[in-house]
Amino acid sequence: MLSAQYEIQYQTDNPVVDGQTRTVEVTITATDPQGTPLQETKTAYYTAVPPLSIELTSETEALVSRGQDEQSPIKIVAEFVSQDGNSPITATLFYKHKDAQEFSNVPMTNIGNNIYEATIPAEKVLSPFVSYYIEVQSAERKTTLPSTDPATQAFVIAVLPNVLPVITHNPLTEVDKGQDIVISAAVTDTTNQVSKVTLHYRKKGRVDYVLSFHEFNQTDVQFTATIPGDVVTENGIQYYLSAEDDFGSISTFGTADEPIEPFVRNVLVCTVGCIEGKPCLCFDR
Repeated sequence: MLSAQYEIQYQTDNPVVDGQTRTVEVTITATDPQGTPLQETKTAYYTAVPPLSIELTSETEALVSRGQDEQSPIKIVAEFVSQDGNSPITATLFYKHKDAQEFSNVPMTNIGNNIYEATIPAEKVLSPFVSYYIEVQSAERKTTLPSTDPATQAFVIAVLPNVLPVITHNPLTEVDKGQDIVISAAVTDTTNQVSKVTLHYRKKGRVDYVLSFHEFNQTDVQFTATIPGDVVTENGIQYYLSAEDDFGSISTFGTADEPIEPFVRNVLVCTVGCIEGKPCLCFDR
C-alpha cells in the first residue's frame, strides 16, 4: 500500500552537454512500525542531449490575437534552434478544426536559416477556430510547442466572425515570500460570451500547473483568484491566465512555456517589542 509519495528534483553539478551518461542515486532511509531502520538505494541513468528549442516568428505569434478569414490558408512559421548543428531535423505541423476528432499533420519545410514553415489548408480554416501545435524531431530528442501535453494545450486561432476573448491584466513584478497573491483580470468577448477564466500557477521548476477557475456566462467579467502563500517560496512562482468562450475558443495572457514570473521578496520580520532606542532582532521569513 502506498502511504506517501514524493517528488524529488535536483540540479546537476556538471551542466556541460558532453554526451556522457550520468548516474543519479537516491537513497531512502526510514523505520518500520517496529522501529527497525530501513534503507534502500535507487539508481537511474540519463544522457544529457543538446537542447532543441522552437520559436514562433512574431507574425505567427500575432495570429492568436486577431480573427482570420474563413477558408483562407494560414501559414505557420517557426525557428528551430539546436546546439547540435550537425543533427538533421524533421518538423511537423499538427492542426485541426474545432469539430475534428483528431489532428491532421503536414511536414514543415526548411526555407533557410533554421526557419521552417507549413500551411493550414484553406478548407480546414472554419469558424469558430482552428488549433495547432508543432513537433520537432532530431537524432537525440523530440520537442513540441507547447512543450507539455501539446494536443490539449494547442495554440488557438479564431476564425471570423468569431474572435477570442480579450484578457486585460497588469502582470505582477514583485510578490512577498509566503504571502497569498491575489490575481485579478478583466475579460471581454465581443462576439460570444466568456464561459470560463482560469489561473494557472506553479512553483518554479515544477512541470504541472495548479488550476483555479471560475465559470461565467457573460460578455464582460471581472476575475479574481488567489495563489496561496505556501507555494510562494524563494525558488520562485510562475503563472498565466486563460479565458474560454462558449465555443471553446481559448486565449491566454502568458503561456505555459512563457509564464509571468514575479520576483519573490523576502519579508523582514522583527520580534515583538522593538521600539525606538532599543535593540531588535529581525530575520527573513
